[in-house]
Amino acid sequence: MFCSRATFRPPGPAPKCIAAWRVQTEKLNAGQYVLLLSSAATRFTFDISTTAVRKASQKSPQGQTSPYNSFNDDYGSLGEPKAMPRQQDDDVAERWASPEGPSRPNSSARPKTLRRSGSTADAPISKRVKTPMSGQSGSAGPVEVGASRNVSPASSRPPQQGNRRPAMADKNVDGSSNGSMPVRALTACITSSKSVRSLLGVLGQHRSICNHIHAVAAFMQMADIIAPSITTGSTLGQSSKRALDIVGQLAAEHIADMDTRQLISLLHRMGKVRYQPANGLLGLVEDRLLAAGGARLQEAEAQGLANALWGLAWLEARSSPLVLPIMQQADAKLEQFNPQNLGNTIWALASLQGKGADPRFVSRFCTLLKAQPARLAEFNTQNLSNTIWALATMSHSDPEVMRALLAAAGPKLPEAGPQELSNTLWAMATMDYRDVGFIRQLLPAARLKLGAYTPQDLANTAWSLATLGHHEQGFMREVLGEVRRKL
Repeated sequence: MFCSRATFRPPGPAPKCIAAWRVQTEKLNAGQYVLLLSSAATRFTFDISTTAVRKASQKSPQGQTSPYNSFNDDYGSLGEPKAMPRQQDDDVAERWASPEGPSRPNSSARPKTLRRSGSTADAPISKRVKTPMSGQSGSAGPVEVGASRNVSPASSRPPQQGNRRPAMADKNVDGSSNGSMPVRALTACITSSKSVRSLLGVLGQHRSICNHIHAVAAFMQMADIIAPSITTGSTLGQSSKRALDIVGQLAAEHIADMDTRQLISLLHRMGKVRYQPANGLLGLVEDRLLAAGGARLQEAEAQGLANALWGLAWLEARSSPLVLPIMQQADAKLEQFNPQNLGNTIWALASLQGKGADPRFVSRFCTLLKAQPARLAEFNTQNLSNTIWALATMSHSDPEVMRALLAAAGPKLPEAGPQELSNTLWAMATMDYRDVGFIRQLLPAARLKLGAYTPQDLANTAWSLATLGHHEQGFMREVLGEVRRKL
């Protein structure tokens, strides 16, 4: 038997919200009234159950963190995975190299999912999502509150964001879907790793789906992680070299699938960390770039050509078969080079060939600078310093170009670093190019940064001023005092 509506009216003056509720329900018959109350009760039960599911998913029945929950926290947001247990670097490498890879979480430990109260559907409750409005493309129409609904497997749910596990709808490289991380998500996870250990952990856990894109991304990321620890004149440590050997081996396995840009990226990163691969990776890159008569190098853009030559210079690969073909392509595309490309290319050529550099390319380079003086205004202090140093190293004397380079460098001297200032003075002294006005403009900027000069920078500065016959007693005393402090 249904109760009358009067039974539900609270005694005393009614609040505004209840009064409004009364007005809205006065015209309902008994059946409509009960349906309204049952719908509200169902919604309340659904909210309570959803909250219980959310809390229960944080811990397993034994009160311990679920392995699946840990996986979500580690990789769901595509951020850096949590730190692996403390262990030796050799152990990490061995686990990565094992055929099975690190063990995966046990799926049987996943906590049971609560069911919706009173629902006939035998499926876990999914979080409520906004349904498409009726009339929109792909809309299934509005869902009635309290209506039972079968929930499809996780692979068909809308993509979840934040710190939740990414949707597993993406297929692996071989077209299968075995519950491992999607290949696209793996690339983001690799590029977001911030330490050697975390990157090796990611590769070890998901090595079965790694392709050539992941191999290039892993090598580039590993080089970027290690690069800050390398200073001028230093070499790779054993642990860093071992880590690079691991990602280098992965790159070598997928070298046949890489395009020109990816091959040049490997070469550039090898130079960035002065990595001399023992597994023949450099030779493989050279062979791939030179295949089909150097057709790949013809596809390379100006940035790629400059990066390739820059990497070879840092590797001191003077006898590399790539140097001449790269220079030929650079000569043909010189007009497309931006200031950084120009500065890096001429610096790399001087580092690789010195006085033996092709004079025709150097002359063409200088002609370009003289014909387009506006380009020099776009050079930063490093580009200007590298260009001046390269011309001196290759013994290419062109007073007109030097005048233009120093004129562009003058206003930017306060921004120049110690090495750029000392290299500029060294180049002027090497070419016996005397410009008293420019030296007087440079010394105040150098005086402010003497504390950051290396012993080599101090020695170059003192030698250059003596060679140019510029006697600045006060400045020289400061240089000698700085030398004594660094001895």
